[in-house]
Amino acid sequence: MKSRFGTNFFSLLSLALLWEVTGRAMDSTLIPPLSQIGAAWWKLLSSGKLVSNLSMSLTTLVTGFCLAVLIGVVVGLLMGRFRAVEHFLDLYVNALMSAPSTAFVPVLILWFGLGVESRVAVVFLFAVFVIIINTMTG
Repeated sequence: MKSRFGTNFFSLLSLALLWEVTGRAMDSTLIPPLSQIGAAWWKLLSSGKLVSNLSMSLTTLVTGFCLAVLIGVVVGLLMGRFRAVEHFLDLYVNALMSAPSTAFVPVLILWFGLGVESRVAVVFLFAVFVIIINTMTG
């Protein structure tokens, strides 16, 4: 057990050192040194901005996921219980499930704008079809 911990710790330490050296050698905005990232993280944490933005993001995530669970479970139960509902919705659910969900993001932004509503809709869209199919199958 000790050797595994030591190996994992050495691996993380090596990655952090490589990141710091690469960031300083390249002087790039794409790969800033890890020390600058840590300083910026601490500044955001101490100012309260990190916690408030994390709170907003988690609220968006929970809202979208709860809506997806609510609708996904109801539709999935109806599709699993009644063959007529399954035959009616199966084509649409599978088509939307197999379509690349990121293709819908620009449409959602046009419909809902750049606010919280579009972010909730994106979370909902990414989760609802998986929930419907899993509920129907179960």
